[in-house]
Amino acid sequence: MQTLNLTNHAKHRIQQRGITGDVVQFIMDQADKVEYSRDGANAIFVSRKRIKKLIQKKVVKPALAEKANGVVLIENSGDVLTVFHQTRSRLKH
Repeated sequence: MQTLNLTNHAKHRIQQRGITGDVVQFIMDQADKVEYSRDGANAIFVSRKRIKKLIQKKVVKPALAEKANGVVLIENSGDVLTVFHQTRSRLKH
């Protein structure tokens, strides 16, 4: 995945929501799902299937994989706009 820059808003939300920098970096590096969000932005995340494969191949520790499961980054033009825990079955942001 490309290198993404965190906006001040994204940094604030990461801290507010208790998401670690390791989780954000893992998602940036390993994201396999990209869905259109709105206004040209994309939601990027790592699928459960890929997380399981990465654990089996010992690419990632299970604890980090568990923390990253369900975390979504919203990016636009190389900037991460916000970060959140996915709580719905479909992304509607």
